[in-house]
Amino acid sequence: MSVLLSVLKCKCPKCSKGDVYKKHHFFSFSKMNDTCSECNLLFEKEPGFFFGAMFVSYGLVVAECVAVFVACGVLFFDNWFSYFLIPILLGAVLFLAPFNFRFSRVIWIALFVDKKTRPETKLN
Repeated sequence: MSVLLSVLKCKCPKCSKGDVYKKHHFFSFSKMNDTCSECNLLFEKEPGFFFGAMFVSYGLVVAECVAVFVACGVLFFDNWFSYFLIPILLGAVLFLAPFNFRFSRVIWIALFVDKKTRPETKLN
């Protein structure tokens, strides 16, 4: 299983079998597992490890806001800026906050997994 697929399924990026979160619901602030149940990968490497996940979450929010802005501008409004767009953007950001929280952490973990020790790769 590729890393992208394991990130989308919130699975361990090293073995793609263990779950990162205790619950599988995308729109919940569920607790993370400390380690992978299959390969014992430690998800939080050090205190403050997920500080960088805030920047990933910021990128996700910007991408979502641009998508909502373009969709609303094309589909619903005559001009590109309307004051009705501000509450729609805020609503989208608040609605997708749990999604962004979960995926930003999983993406951040996947960035720091040693790719040489993945089971899919064969060492010569």
